[in-house]
Amino acid sequence: MATVREIMSTHLITIGVGDSLADARALMDKFQVRHLPVLDAGNAFAGLLTERDLLAATGSSADGAGIPVETAMNRAVTGVDPDVDLAEAGRHLLEHKHGCLPVVEAGNLVGLVTEADFVALALRQLEG
Repeated sequence: MATVREIMSTHLITIGVGDSLADARALMDKFQVRHLPVLDAGNAFAGLLTERDLLAATGSSADGAGIPVETAMNRAVTGVDPDVDLAEAGRHLLEHKHGCLPVVEAGNLVGLVTEADFVALALRQLEG
């Protein structure tokens, strides 16, 4: 059984709940990412901020300075265990229309699995 651990990214760009949406926009632009896992003051996974969440909160031209990440982040995103079967994680992405799944172990963020990770896996399988 292939697991999420095998394809997840572990080099993560994160942001804190108290950081500003301007900080989030800068991180997304600098690292060319569309998802930022959000950590609380104790560095535990607290939610996810997506590019879509950011645009909804600030508009396309507002910079988001002074607006904390916690006001726009999605707290309802559930993380998956790193040992979850890849098929189950893939179904979760499709059913919930998420672009990524945070990978959480004992309350700590240990990785992120994205649609791109699944495409790369499919290409490896197809190319043999």
